[in-house]
Amino acid sequence: PPMRQLIRNATRPLRVLLVGSIVLPIALYAVAAAISHHQHFDDARDRLRRNLAIVHEHAQKVFETFEFASRYLDDITEDATDQKIRANEGMYSERLRAMTVSMPQLRDLWIVGADGQPLVSGTVYPMPRLDVSDRNYFNVHHDNLTNGPFVSQVLEARAANTRFFAISRKRELNGRFAGVTIVSIAPEYFSEFYSQLPPPGTSALLRADGAVLVRYPDTPGAANQLPANSPFLTAIRNGSTTGLVTAPSATDGRARIFMYQRLEKLPNLYVAVGVESEVITRAWILAMARHLIFG
Repeated sequence: PPMRQLIRNATRPLRVLLVGSIVLPIALYAVAAAISHHQHFDDARDRLRRNLAIVHEHAQKVFETFEFASRYLDDITEDATDQKIRANEGMYSERLRAMTVSMPQLRDLWIVGADGQPLVSGTVYPMPRLDVSDRNYFNVHHDNLTNGPFVSQVLEARAANTRFFAISRKRELNGRFAGVTIVSIAPEYFSEFYSQLPPPGTSALLRADGAVLVRYPDTPGAANQLPANSPFLTAIRNGSTTGLVTAPSATDGRARIFMYQRLEKLPNLYVAVGVESEVITRAWILAMARHLIFG
C-alpha cells in the first residue's frame, strides 16, 4: 500500500544511519586494532634490536678481556716446560690467582701439560692429580682439530663444585705440542648482565653448532643443545651472521621472535635475544581493551 511504502521510504535514512552507527565504529575499531597490532610487533622488534646491540657490545668487550688473559698465560709460560711449571707451582699459581680475582668474569686460569694433567691453576693449590685429556678443550688441540682458540660447551668442574665454559689455546715448545692454556669462564657473569636488560625477553650466548653457553632466564631442564633443525642453526648453515627468526622456541615450544648476531673476535659464537609472540599479543589486547573501555 502507498502508506506503507511512504513509511518505508521515510525510515530508510534512519535505518541506514542506525546500521552505520553500528558498523562504522566496528570497522574503525578493527582498522585501529590492525594498525595497533602491527605497531606493537614493530615496537617489539625495535626493542630486540636495541637489546641485541647491548648484549653484542657487552660480549665483544668481555671476550677481549679473555683474549688478554689468554695472552697473559702464553707470556708467563712461553718457554716453560711441564717440569719447570710443576717445580714452581706456587709462584705460577699466585700470578694466576691475582689475575683471576681481578676479573669477576673469570672462573679460573689453568695450564695443562702435554699428557692432559693440569699443572697449575689460579684457584686450586696445590693441584691434585687430575686427567682432563678426555675434555674436548684439550683433545681438539692435541689432535690438531683446530688452529686457533677453542670454546668448549658448559662443563662441570672436576676440581671444584662449579660449572664453566672454557677458551683453550695450544701450547708449543720447539714446534711440538706442549699442552693447553685454559681461560675458565663463569656463565653467571653473562646471565647476571642479561637479567638487567629491559623486560620482557630472553638472552643467550651460544656456539655456531647450537651449544647453549648462557641462557637467561634459565629454564629448569632445558636442553643445552639446540636441535639440528632449529631455525637458528638453519640460518647459520646458510651463512647468516645476523638476522631475525620467528619460530617456536627449542626450549619450551612457544612462538618467539629471535634476533641474533655473530661475534667478530670469535666467529663461532653468537648472541641472541628474543621475546614471546604471546607477550606482545597480550600487550596489544590490553591496549585495545583500554581503548574500548575508555575511548
